[in-house]
Amino acid sequence: MFLTFFNLLILIYLSPTKFTQSFQSSSHFSNIVIEKVRIIVDPIKVVIENENISESLNKYIKPICVLALHRGDCKGPKIKQSDKISWQEQICFLWKCIRADKLIMRIFDCWAGSIRSPINLIDNNGYTREHSLISTPKYNHFNHSAYSFGRLTVRLQDLDYIRLSCAIKFCSFCNINCRINNVKLN
Repeated sequence: MFLTFFNLLILIYLSPTKFTQSFQSSSHFSNIVIEKVRIIVDPIKVVIENENISESLNKYIKPICVLALHRGDCKGPKIKQSDKISWQEQICFLWKCIRADKLIMRIFDCWAGSIRSPINLIDNNGYTREHSLISTPKYNHFNHSAYSFGRLTVRLQDLDYIRLSCAIKFCSFCNINCRINNVKLN
């Protein structure tokens, strides 16, 4: 059972008396909402967009990427797998890649929760799906990194952790279409 703070507010607004009474009488439900959870970050899936790039990378080494989570801002303390976070805690999502010279990265297909019941955070085009959970990533192409801010309010019934999974697509720095589509234009 997934809950986000935003969904909880909608439920309270739509049915304030009935929902509030059942919420107060259900300590199990309230514990799910307020419970601190661990975050298990899956290894980043690296995808090469263009076959020509992919073939030339086979001769070399593919990019390696990691996702680190930090409390508050990106210079805040790193969240370790054993640490627990609360639903209202701001998190910096910080992606860093090495061995990605002459390539541009795009974060896509990010989700939180479980494999069977994922909550999509960032879509296949690299844009946020849930503004209440995460912002669309901002990229620094010169050091092959990106960051985003959000709050992981997703909770799983009877579990004290959630999974976080993302993929990163690489394309040629010379590919104008890739550069245009890489970040949202206002």
